[in-house]
Amino acid sequence: MSYRNPLIIQNNPGGNIGQAANQAAASIQNSILKRMEDQERKAKEQEEARQRADALEIEQMKLSSTERDTARAALEGQAYSKQSMGYFYQSSEQKFKDGLTVADQNQDLSVRKAAQLRVNDENTFQSNQVSVNAALGEDKQSYDKLKLEKTSLYFNGPMGKAYTSFLDGVDGYKMEGKRNGTNWEQYIIDPDGNKFLLPVDKIKEGTWDGFVQTPDIYSGMRDTAKEYNAAIGTRLNSNDQWQAEDFDKANVIIGDNVMKAQADFTSYLKSNQVKAEAFLENTLRIGKDKMSEYGFGSNKNLMDALTSGDGPQFKSAMELVNNEIRDDVESQWLSTNGVYRELQEDGSYTVKKYEAQEESGSASKENAKDTANRIITSRVMNSIVNDPDVDDKNSFKGAFFEAFPQPTKIGGSSVLSVDQTDTGFTVKLTKMIPNPNASSSGGEIDLSNFRQESSDDKTNDTINYSWDNSTHMADWIKLTGGKEMSDAARTAAAKKLVAQYKKFN
Repeated sequence: MSYRNPLIIQNNPGGNIGQAANQAAASIQNSILKRMEDQERKAKEQEEARQRADALEIEQMKLSSTERDTARAALEGQAYSKQSMGYFYQSSEQKFKDGLTVADQNQDLSVRKAAQLRVNDENTFQSNQVSVNAALGEDKQSYDKLKLEKTSLYFNGPMGKAYTSFLDGVDGYKMEGKRNGTNWEQYIIDPDGNKFLLPVDKIKEGTWDGFVQTPDIYSGMRDTAKEYNAAIGTRLNSNDQWQAEDFDKANVIIGDNVMKAQADFTSYLKSNQVKAEAFLENTLRIGKDKMSEYGFGSNKNLMDALTSGDGPQFKSAMELVNNEIRDDVESQWLSTNGVYRELQEDGSYTVKKYEAQEESGSASKENAKDTANRIITSRVMNSIVNDPDVDDKNSFKGAFFEAFPQPTKIGGSSVLSVDQTDTGFTVKLTKMIPNPNASSSGGEIDLSNFRQESSDDKTNDTINYSWDNSTHMADWIKLTGGKEMSDAARTAAAKKLVAQYKKFN
């Protein structure tokens, strides 16, 4: 993503440079926030897809062990048993009869040779039939193993979907086989009656991608970002502060990671287009807005453009994919370390620390905001969003209140309690009411002129906060240590919290 905007700073001598600088800062901030929102959208879509797959799997697991055994027996029966064995028995009977003819010395040589050729054909047929069924059995085992490991899978077209639905034991999907000469053909039939002839030769060779694992092109990159930041934090007298050489080295690492990920995708595009499509579908999840931005209709298949040759459409599609990959890799560093790459006028990149900007304020106030932005954002990312122990709603809530504990007062009123609900939490407050026995005085407010009354529930206030409301979360952050933050940084942190909570619902 380019942060250059030639209209931000005008070249007229009388231009307002201060205002232009503020506009430039706002442009960078908006670009980064847009990138964060795009990553949240991808994460949400990936999580929704995972939840749909998990729901299907749980429904399957509800079967008792006896029912599962019965279902598996029926599955294997359809695939390999009665029908297949019927053809096999017929073949064996034919072999037995022809074998007698071959062994009969009273038969003419030509008759015996013809019988031997038929025996050879039956041997070939039986070998083909057995090898097809064995390959299908291995595919079933491989599929079950990948499902058990929660692997992100991609199904190759209508036939791949029908095939994997049958392997899953989904109602309405059937497998049939028949003999064709010395070959054995296997079909999948979907609930609508559509019939798919499986490429059994490719299945035996292991070269048919009815289903594939989504390539983990970003493997290890997030860990690299975390380890890099941790190394800076443990450096003597670092105070978690990045030095110039830290930014320079990170720039090189990020650039290498981006190029590696882009090269890996290009390699899949050339050698295994199904896996390339799986990466586009399950990882990049390019939104319709991006498709339109690059001149593709919202219903356009991006793979068509990527496999269209070396023309303008292909180049535009590759630019879109490469930019998305770059944003993904850079966002791993932004979410982990708070750094981003900015494109310079000469085409090079420079890594900078993300700090929300304000248009006015003294240097000391700006420094205070920068510090608060960094500390609170780091607290959100390290203690909640990127903490592997925060893996459900309960652990999220525990980590949240540990990072942002209950305040003693809100707006001058004492906090009585914070009670969690299914969707958020409720804060109970004791209102400050006028003390009728105190005399009024001018000047500053004297709290002795007020009294607290906790025995009467009518004097208590409540404030409700929702976990999935970023405004509520931003307000709570402001009350519990984030008052000095800029509004933009506080809002960004709140959105991160909401996105993380929604993963568990």
